[in-house]
Amino acid sequence: MNGKSFPVAVEGQKVVFATEMARIEKKAIAEGSGTSREYMLKAADGIFEVVLNYIHEKSLSSNVILVCGKGNNAGDAYSVGEKLLENDFLVKAYQVFPIDECSDLCKFHADAFKNKGGEILEIKSIDQFLLKEEFLVLDGLLGTGFKGKVDGLIKDVILKLNSSINPVVAIDIPSGVLGDSGLVEDVAVMADLTVYVGFLKVGHLYNQGFEHVGELHGVNFGLEKSYIDEIESFGMVVNPEIIHKNLPFRKRTVNKYTVGQVMLIAGSPGMPGAAILASKAALRSGAGMVRLCHPPNMEYELSQCPPEVVRHCYSLEKMDKILEELKRTKAILIGSGLGRSDNIPMILKRIYTEAKCPIVIDGDALFYFEGGVKNAILTPHKGELNKLLNVGEISDLELISRAEEFAKLHNVVIVFKGAPTTVIAPSFPKIIIPYGNKGMASGGMGDALAGIIASFLAQGKDLREAAILGSTIHALAGDKAKETKSEYSMIASDLIDALPDIFLQSDQ
Repeated sequence: MNGKSFPVAVEGQKVVFATEMARIEKKAIAEGSGTSREYMLKAADGIFEVVLNYIHEKSLSSNVILVCGKGNNAGDAYSVGEKLLENDFLVKAYQVFPIDECSDLCKFHADAFKNKGGEILEIKSIDQFLLKEEFLVLDGLLGTGFKGKVDGLIKDVILKLNSSINPVVAIDIPSGVLGDSGLVEDVAVMADLTVYVGFLKVGHLYNQGFEHVGELHGVNFGLEKSYIDEIESFGMVVNPEIIHKNLPFRKRTVNKYTVGQVMLIAGSPGMPGAAILASKAALRSGAGMVRLCHPPNMEYELSQCPPEVVRHCYSLEKMDKILEELKRTKAILIGSGLGRSDNIPMILKRIYTEAKCPIVIDGDALFYFEGGVKNAILTPHKGELNKLLNVGEISDLELISRAEEFAKLHNVVIVFKGAPTTVIAPSFPKIIIPYGNKGMASGGMGDALAGIIASFLAQGKDLREAAILGSTIHALAGDKAKETKSEYSMIASDLIDALPDIFLQSDQ
C-alpha cells in the first residue's frame, strides 16, 4: 500500500427483515413523510433504470412481459411498464387475478399502463400464459410480504417461468420466497436479477432465497434518513471499501517478524494439501513469515510446499521447537488437514495453554473444540457448525441464532462459511459477505480462507476485522479467479493465485 491509510467501518448497508421494512415505510407514510404513490413512483424510476441497463447489457429484444398478482408488487411492475412504454418498448402484462381484486395502487398503475398502450390479458389458465424466448419477464406476482405456500394459477405460472429460458427480473424478491427467512414452501421464481427496494432483506440471503435471487441490485425509494436510521437490522453487509482502506499499514522499516509470523499446526500423513494451501494463502496475504509444523514422516509429501515456508516436524513428545517459536509468533492456524489421531487433543491442549497470540481454529481442530481458548476465530462450514453446536438440520436463521449464543458463551468469533458467509462476533452486528461464486464449492477453499485470516491476525488486525477482511478478500479472489478459470475449472490454487490482483486494487 502506498501513502497513508484511513480505515473505514467494516459495516456497510443494513440487512433487514421484510416485516421491519414494511413497518418503517408504514410509519413514514402515517407521519406524512411520503405517500405510497410517491414511494412507488420513486422505486419504479430506479427499477426501470436497472431493467434498461440489463436489457442493453444482455442485448435483449424490445419486448417485455409483466406477470402481475394483485398487490403493490404488481403495481410496481405496471409502473415500470409505463416507463418502458414511454421508451418505445412493447410491453404485455399477464394479470393472474381479476383487476377488481387488486390493491388500489395496482389498479391505478394498471389503468395508466393500459392508457399508454400497454396490453393486459387477465388469464384463468396456464394455457393462456404464452412466452417467447427473447422476451424479458418482469416478476410482479408476489412481494416480500407474502407468507405461506404458492398454489393454483400462480404456481403454474412460476413453474412455466422456471422451465423457460426467458431472462427474469424480480421486483424486490422472487415470488414465492419468504421475505423474512428466504424459505421456499413449495416453488418460487428463479430470477436472473432481483431489484430490491430500500434494503436487502434477510430473505434475499439465507435458506433457499440466495439460490433464487440471481444478481442483486438495490434501488432507493425516497425514505428519509431519520427513518433509515430507525430501522432495526438483522445484520450488515460488509463495506467493500475495506479492501482499499483497511489493509494492514506497514512502516518503511518493517522486517518479516514485525510484519508478523504465522504458525500452522496442520497436515497429517496422506493429507498434505490442506497445509500447503493454507501456508501459501497466508504468504500471499502478506504474512512476513510462515512456519508449518507437521507430524513426522511428511517430508516427502510436503516437498511441493512453497520454498518460502519454513517447516518443522513435531510430535507430542517433541514440541520444544513449536513452543520456542510461539514466543515470536503473531498468529496460529490449527486444523487444516490435521486429522484425528489419538494424540491430537493433548497437542491442542498444550498449544492453547502456551499461546499468547490469536488462533484460527479450522477443519479437524473444530472437532475437538470445547471452549476455553482465548482470542480464537472458528471457521466452520454448515456441517461443522451443526456438529459444533450439537444440532440437527435446522434453518439457516436458527443456526445463526444458536451460533451467536455460542460465540457469546465462549467469547469467540465465528466465520460461518457458505453462500453468503456470515461473521459473528459477540457484542457486534453480524457481517454478511455476499460475494463469491459456485466455483468455490471445491476442496481446499476453506484452507485458503483460514490462511488468509491468520495472515491478517499476524499483521495486527483484531479478531473481528481479520475475519471480515479475510472472508471478503477470499470471496473477491474467488470471483476474480472465475473470470479466467470459470466456475467449473476453478480450484483453490487459482483463488490463491488471484490474491495479488485483489491487493493491487488497493494501490490504485
